[in-house]
Amino acid sequence: MLYVFALLAGIAGLTWELLWMHYSSLSLGVSAQGAALTLVAFSVGMGVGSFAAGRWLRDREADLLRVWGGLEVGIGLLGQALAPGFGLLAGWDAQLYGSAPGLAQWVHGFGVLLLLAVPSACMGATFPVFAALGWRYGVSLSLMYACNIAGASVGIVLATFVLIPRGGIEATVGLASSIGLGLGAALLIKAMREAKRATSEATEVSDADASTAPARVSPGQALVVVGATGFGTFCLEVSWFRSLRAAFQATTESFALVMFAVLLALAAGSALARRLLRARRQWLGFVLAAAAFAVLVSTPFVERLDRVVVEMPAAQNFAWFVARRHAVSLVALGPSMLLIGVGLPYCLEAVGSAHAVGRLYAVNTAAAVLGSLAAAWVLLPTIGASHTAWVAALALAAASWTTLAPRRRPVAMLGVAAGLAVAWVFASDVGELRVQTNRRIPHVVLATREGPDATVSVIEHPDRSRYLVIDGFYATGTGLGAHYMPWMGHLPMLMHPNPERALVICFGTGQTANAVRQEQPQRLDIVDVSESVFAMADHFPQNEGVLDDPRVHHHVMDGRAWLRRTSDRYDVVTLEPMPPTFAGTNALYSVEFYRLVEQRLEDDGVVAQWLPFHLVDPQESAAIVGAFIEVFPDAFLWFDPTGTGILVGRKEERSGAGLWPGLSRPIARDMSPEEVRRAMRYGPRFLAAYATLADPVTDDNQRLSYGYGRTAWWNVAGADTTRYHHLMLEAIAQGGSVDDNLRAFFERYPSPSAVPVAQD
Repeated sequence: MLYVFALLAGIAGLTWELLWMHYSSLSLGVSAQGAALTLVAFSVGMGVGSFAAGRWLRDREADLLRVWGGLEVGIGLLGQALAPGFGLLAGWDAQLYGSAPGLAQWVHGFGVLLLLAVPSACMGATFPVFAALGWRYGVSLSLMYACNIAGASVGIVLATFVLIPRGGIEATVGLASSIGLGLGAALLIKAMREAKRATSEATEVSDADASTAPARVSPGQALVVVGATGFGTFCLEVSWFRSLRAAFQATTESFALVMFAVLLALAAGSALARRLLRARRQWLGFVLAAAAFAVLVSTPFVERLDRVVVEMPAAQNFAWFVARRHAVSLVALGPSMLLIGVGLPYCLEAVGSAHAVGRLYAVNTAAAVLGSLAAAWVLLPTIGASHTAWVAALALAAASWTTLAPRRRPVAMLGVAAGLAVAWVFASDVGELRVQTNRRIPHVVLATREGPDATVSVIEHPDRSRYLVIDGFYATGTGLGAHYMPWMGHLPMLMHPNPERALVICFGTGQTANAVRQEQPQRLDIVDVSESVFAMADHFPQNEGVLDDPRVHHHVMDGRAWLRRTSDRYDVVTLEPMPPTFAGTNALYSVEFYRLVEQRLEDDGVVAQWLPFHLVDPQESAAIVGAFIEVFPDAFLWFDPTGTGILVGRKEERSGAGLWPGLSRPIARDMSPEEVRRAMRYGPRFLAAYATLADPVTDDNQRLSYGYGRTAWWNVAGADTTRYHHLMLEAIAQGGSVDDNLRAFFERYPSPSAVPVAQD
């Protein structure tokens, strides 16, 4: 039963971690600094809770089941304060930022620490309790830890593929809280039953009983091992995840599949630790050396994951897609993570006291934070992702050296040296001669920057077109499909009679920002979450040096955070974020986001939003339209000649006024006024009908990040998807009932493959 309880605690714990990251990013913005701050707050709480619980258990006897039950109840109750707590923090942050930006950052950090430290401390405190319960009932601490990690792997799959898609964020909060409260209640009930059967036996194993535990490692060795494994695990997550994101793309389901593989391997390593503890010989040092070897020989494969995935046959359905990506993740990460996963549970069970367990777990979490921050902020920018993985391997090798007897060290280090030789010989040319991407197209690398938030590169194709590649994704470029980018700037400016102040969210290559500038505003603010993106601007002459214009002011910040923090008001806001289905991008397509935009717009303000038909299915595009028109009902859909859509909305309907007051401005554009007018295909009444196909995107339903309607569209080319959208929109626009029109359309074209190929 203790193993089952540990499994349930892992399911709830990982679900809470996902929810904490979600609320933090919504309230405070998506950024490397924000993610790091959340990680630090969570890890500090875990470490402090573990250390404090170990000290507390050392000094007194306690009803362990009652203590564990109380901790789980506390986690469940405190989780209910997530949404209001982060909402309150966001309000304080916005109020302080205008008058004291520096102070706002400190309040921001303190607030995240305050919100997360207590529930995470409760989570951390459970590990010394696990240890004491294991010794009391004669169960294995390493197996309890394995069950806890296995529960975490189940938790991320449930949250990503079931709970959030089916019920939304609020329902998932309620379920996670219910699991915690139910587990706490079960533990408290069991504690009461145990109390009734209490005898004169001691109910607690204290530090005096440490002699009953196998003395496999010394306290100093244990500290080195748990520190090295914590550092190595998180260092590898930062460095290797870049390659995995490039191969799989940065979608929410891809992240979940990778994390599931990592957690499953760590759980297997924890189970293996129990077998090693029972062995007569001390194998831990060799296991750590094998982990270092596995990291080194896996790194060249991880560097080539994008090529492996590109060369695989296309997934025929979503189930095959999930199975294949999980298999690739296990092959790439599994051996290393399994071997690394032995270290912590091995040492926790070997030390023999709750106090020592608390101390070791605190050291492990501190080292994990150090590994994550060092990899993201120091190692990646200076030596690159591959060499960062080598640093993690060397940390594991150092721990191996510490735990091995002197006569065995040469053999282990020879193996590590062999792994380093393999990594050196088979190292790829990533970042120098090629970038990792899901397209196999010849290119020349013009520039690459590895930052804490992403790997950003500029490449050039043989046809001289250039592209900005972010973590393997072709984010934007200057090829034939880029025609719409300047019109993301021109359109909303043309629909405003006198646009003096404009805001561009997401800079990309700068073509949209330059188009806005060409319409002659008095001030242009540009916001992008990545400093590296701004640094690449000079590689795209199409933006005509827009950042050098004194009227232009650029800011490194999340778009939602900027709208919440600034007191400025704008005549025009336009944005072209990453694809809607990418992790975190839902926040820039939701009803709540558009309300923030509305608050920052002048009464006659105009907003433009990218609607990429080639990247979403009809219900997802309808959900985007529904969210947009809920806030901006006076909305229009413009079709670029490339086929992509641009939603344009006015804050207030201007009856009697023309749609295009800006066409009278004498500015050179690559479309005539008549072409611009013809491309505006659909107006408010049509969009209202189209939006009935799906519920609007919200921060709660996370429809774009956690929706899988597009899984029916495997192997459908972007051009065919776009044509399918256009034909469906034409069907809706016919006279008569929208439902009848759609029914006839879907009978004629049940899938994109049924649509005839366009000839032009």
